[in-house]
Amino acid sequence: MYDWKEEYCIGVEKIDNQHRQLFKIVARIENIMADGDKERNKAAVAEQIKYLVNYTVEHFNDEELYQKSIGYSDFLNHHAAHEAFKEDVLEYEKKLEEDNFNSEDVNNFVNMVKEWLLNHIIRVDQKIKNNN
Repeated sequence: MYDWKEEYCIGVEKIDNQHRQLFKIVARIENIMADGDKERNKAAVAEQIKYLVNYTVEHFNDEELYQKSIGYSDFLNHHAAHEAFKEDVLEYEKKLEEDNFNSEDVNNFVNMVKEWLLNHIIRVDQKIKNNN
């Protein structure tokens, strides 16, 4: 299960709420995929993946604005991690579209996103807490 835990909070309400929302979007995609009728659900999956990608970009922008506002010392590395992930996600989204949202590919995408987000929040975003 992919659930938000309060220990993931960095103490910035807007950022923490956005992190919670990212978890919810991923869970929504998983729930759609678990429904069983993969063909019928492709449009819903595609819509949620598009939403996830757009929301992730919005979140990264907000998080980076916050980092700049507090003079976050590791901003450049953090920004580079965001840019690399955005590139990976956009490339993966294109592949999913080309493959008509194949179930196995969607599951791989979701797992990749979950792993990256969780690791990023726990290992990288937590460092912001020490800078504010």
